Amino acid sequence: MEAKQVVILTPCQQKNIGGLEETPEEAAKSEEMGFFNEDENLRDAKTIFIYNIIKKKNPEVTVLTELITEDNISYMMEDPALYSLQSNFEFD
Repeated sequence: MEAKQVVILTPCQQKNIGGLEETPEEAAKSEEMGFFNEDENLRDAKTIFIYNIIKKKNPEVTVLTELITEDNISYMMEDPALYSLQSNFEFD
C-alpha cells in the first residue's frame, strides 16, 4: 500500500504438456501462418491482472511491467482507445 514503485515480471514459460517442445521449424511455420502462442497471451493476462490489482489498491504507484505482446499494453491504459491512436502515430 505504501510502495512508490513496483516491478512485475512475466511468469516463466512452462514446457508443453508431455515435455514436447516446438521445433524451430514448427515455430517459424506457425509464425508465417499468423498463429500465436496462446500461452504467451495467458502469461500477459496474469501480468495485466496483477497490474490492475496494484493500481486499484494504490493509484499513485509507478508500475514497470514486462509484456510479451506489445498490443496487450492497451489493457493497461486508462482509455484503451488511446493505444490505437498512439500506435498509429508511433508514440511510445
